[in-house]
Amino acid sequence: MMNTKEKIQRLLQSSNHQDHATAEFQKIGYQLVQEAIKTELTLSASPHLYEILERLFSHNIIQHQNIALAASHQVKFKYNISHNSCIDHNLTVLLTQDILFLALLKKTINVDREFELFLIDLREYLLLRYQQKKLTSSSLALLSAMAEQCFNNEHIFKQKQNKNEQQAINAINQLFIKQLSQHNSGPINEIELLLLSLYLPLTQNPAYDNLADYPISHFTYSIQATIQRLVFNYFDEKKIKKQIQTFSPIVCATSAEVQRQYEEHPYPRWIKLDLNEHTVEQDIQAINSTWKSPFLNNKSAQILVPGCGTGQQPLKLAANNPEAEIIAIDLSKSSLAYAQRMAKQYKLSNIQFLQGDLQDISRLNKKFHHIDCVGVLHHMQNPSIGLKALEEVLLPGGTMFLGLYSKVARFPIQIARQKIKSLNLKATPSEMNFFRQQLLNLPEYQTLYKALISYDFYTLSCFRDLIFHSCEHTYTLSEINSLIKQCKLQFLGFDPGPLREKLDPNPLAPLETNSYEHWTKLESSYTGTKLLFKFWLHKSTI
Repeated sequence: MMNTKEKIQRLLQSSNHQDHATAEFQKIGYQLVQEAIKTELTLSASPHLYEILERLFSHNIIQHQNIALAASHQVKFKYNISHNSCIDHNLTVLLTQDILFLALLKKTINVDREFELFLIDLREYLLLRYQQKKLTSSSLALLSAMAEQCFNNEHIFKQKQNKNEQQAINAINQLFIKQLSQHNSGPINEIELLLLSLYLPLTQNPAYDNLADYPISHFTYSIQATIQRLVFNYFDEKKIKKQIQTFSPIVCATSAEVQRQYEEHPYPRWIKLDLNEHTVEQDIQAINSTWKSPFLNNKSAQILVPGCGTGQQPLKLAANNPEAEIIAIDLSKSSLAYAQRMAKQYKLSNIQFLQGDLQDISRLNKKFHHIDCVGVLHHMQNPSIGLKALEEVLLPGGTMFLGLYSKVARFPIQIARQKIKSLNLKATPSEMNFFRQQLLNLPEYQTLYKALISYDFYTLSCFRDLIFHSCEHTYTLSEINSLIKQCKLQFLGFDPGPLREKLDPNPLAPLETNSYEHWTKLESSYTGTKLLFKFWLHKSTI
């Protein structure tokens, strides 16, 4: 029987360049990389694995984020990269020509701490080359990839205590502001624009709105996609925000504070939609095969997604249930604008986006066959009022998918939140970055850091949502049980999600998902995972 390394070699030998873009090659290659991760093959240099990763990242078929860490490991091995690496012109030339390195930066959010430190050093080196007048147009590919990575992670990279670096960026920034204030007064210096975008969002200063005076065709073709993402998508979203309808004013003080958070940092800034191609009914059947929904075979099923954020969940539902009509609501118009732009990108027209407060959902004067509300209720002032409001607009026989924070899972996060409170830190980019650096570097924080480290640690909006959220509630299973009973809903079963293998390593064994007693025994398995309790409910027809 072949091992993973032999399977990878076999796949490469049996395929040609045209095969790499096929769904079959991408699926098999992706599965082999996942297998390599489990067998720790990614933790040592492997030229064949590097080649597979390069081919996977050259196309947009698979979900690249799920294999980002494996790719960053292989890049580090290939170029002997570490935090203390010596960066020189020869290395940057090699990186500029490396398909995997460039695609990794553009298509994913880095989740490798050592790689992050290298990228921070690389950013400083590129700025130094600019100051020495040695940065030319041959560096545009590398600069644009670095710019997209900084955009993806919302500029979470720390700035070094280097006055020269900061002064150089401030000087470039002031020159641009002066030029843009004169409205289309000459060609844009693309190198300087991309360098700036490594340090700050190009849309944070109103002066940069004047970039709209420059058509995308004004820019070098090879960086037009990057400029579109960094600048022109923002302009599109500003227009969309003005068109989004509101069904209720935000009057609750807690809701207004949560709204402010997500206007400042729409959450999350996702890159690619991860489709599982399951209908709602198939998802329910997977955890409770005896349940037969009286509605979801209805081609015109009405689905509500409250607290939809930047739209990942409603877009998945729209793609997987194309006959359904979906209403997605959120407090934040910035988040909704991102969601609506992405819906247009994915050509999904069966979603309506509205702004309003979940607790006022009755103002829509609509009833729904299914409600999908994950990670939302626990950010309300009174989650039980929110759940009751949802139950009232759910049709008899309808289903609901909820996700609530586990008190056990969030224990390390509660410690972090208490520390933030004691330090009187605010949810500003500078203070969030300060605390993040404390977690990363101070010995007394290492135990807490290891408990918190996750994907959410690597983007600013996710980091804020993780431990700087303005309002959150956590639950034990018994508290969830009481909450459900108050609203007279019936329990269908838990969704084990990523805990599936942890709870039962045998993938063929049936996993009991619809027993509170069983899950109470497993509640400790959530410790430090930061996962939600996700579960399905239904409303009686009686």
